[in-house]
Amino acid sequence: MAQHETREPLGALPTSLSKSIARRLYERAVHTHLERLLGLDLVQNGTTDTRRHRRFDLERYNALQQNALENGIPGTPLQMSMKDARENAKAHEIDFDEWATTIAERLGIASSTDEQQNEWSEYVTFTRSIVRAQATYYHAYGADQSPFSPWSPLAELIAGSGLMLGITKDPQTRRVKFLVRGENDKSATSKTGELTLDSRYEVQQVIHAYLHSEGHGFANRKTLPMMVDYLIDKWDTEWTGADLQTRVLTPLKRAGVIGSVRDGFFLLASPDDCERSLHFHDTKLRSILAITDAAQVAHRRFKH
Repeated sequence: MAQHETREPLGALPTSLSKSIARRLYERAVHTHLERLLGLDLVQNGTTDTRRHRRFDLERYNALQQNALENGIPGTPLQMSMKDARENAKAHEIDFDEWATTIAERLGIASSTDEQQNEWSEYVTFTRSIVRAQATYYHAYGADQSPFSPWSPLAELIAGSGLMLGITKDPQTRRVKFLVRGENDKSATSKTGELTLDSRYEVQQVIHAYLHSEGHGFANRKTLPMMVDYLIDKWDTEWTGADLQTRVLTPLKRAGVIGSVRDGFFLLASPDDCERSLHFHDTKLRSILAITDAAQVAHRRFKH
């Protein structure tokens, strides 16, 4: 049998996903997964020029997954060939299939309708693909990089909380829709949660393309109002500055493709650009730490 790392067995399914905190954790994991996939693609392949490629549909999603597996993180060498990594990942798939079979028996899937069995099979297939991709990434790029893989947020949900994940497309927007179910779902068709994507991933690509063309480097930085106006004028898309900052610009900064300073945002195009963005955020971090330290001092004072 292929060798793989020692790990905890997959945990029991949760009793409920109805609590808002559980839903937020699931949504955060999905968005982190997607941000990392898109970020890797933008780092490796640059910007796209067509609306079709910007639409975040199943075709785009699958292409991003393939790109991430084949190319990994730029500058991170392979620890073994992709062929060997896929072979080693089979042991993880076997573990998952045994676990999924146990859950299916608990839910009585075998005695359900053909439609319910087919839907359950789709959940199993997609969840297995996440387990396979994370295991392949682990073996290919090493344990140090594994927590930062695009699949690790979803793999943690599966292994830590026992959630079963599904994927489909929204019939109106044609964007990807993620589905999730837990132990309290007693039929293969019931869902405890779903997440239909909004336009943030299309807009991330639009803004990246805009900065690639007009905001190339620190000297050409663009302000937040300029980007809000650009989306309205050129794309007939209205975003508030706060939403653009949170859902579009911050993920692009986490991906390492754009930087920012007090008065604007820019494509990272040189070491100097990186240093300017680093200095700005280091200054902000120091200020936050100083406030935190002061609050801790005040806390001790009040206790005494």
